[in-house]
Amino acid sequence: MSFLGNLLKGFAGPPPTGEHPKVAERRRMAEAGDKESQFHMGLLYEGGEAGQRARVTQDYVQSAMWYRKAAEQDHHAAQLYLGGYYMEGKGVPRDLVEALKWTLLAKRGNSWDRSYANQEQIRLENVMSELDINKARAMALQFAAEHGDEV
Repeated sequence: MSFLGNLLKGFAGPPPTGEHPKVAERRRMAEAGDKESQFHMGLLYEGGEAGQRARVTQDYVQSAMWYRKAAEQDHHAAQLYLGGYYMEGKGVPRDLVEALKWTLLAKRGNSWDRSYANQEQIRLENVMSELDINKARAMALQFAAEHGDEV
């Protein structure tokens, strides 16, 4: 490389590597067990790249994994998103019982969670057997009881 080429290379700085610092920090917090950060990692992987420097490509399996981690810590929005993933078979095997379980749990969240979860519950129950609906309800009740709440 010429002298000028080396000089210009120095002005450009090193090539970008790794994650954007904000993504790396969010990942560190998520891996440490912060449910809000886990939910946001799920959103990040669901949508794909958060800017050119983030280097996070869309990955529904990763998204579902992070949603599950947050959902298991009783994060209601994550439960709603995870229920949708199970309903569609996005990043996880399609499982309507799991979909309804997480959807019912999400109904304990804020008004948006409740409203959307009510709509999803109706859609799911319209295509499920009574036996599967009851199984999902029992699973949701058990989860809620283990977390000091009720459905």
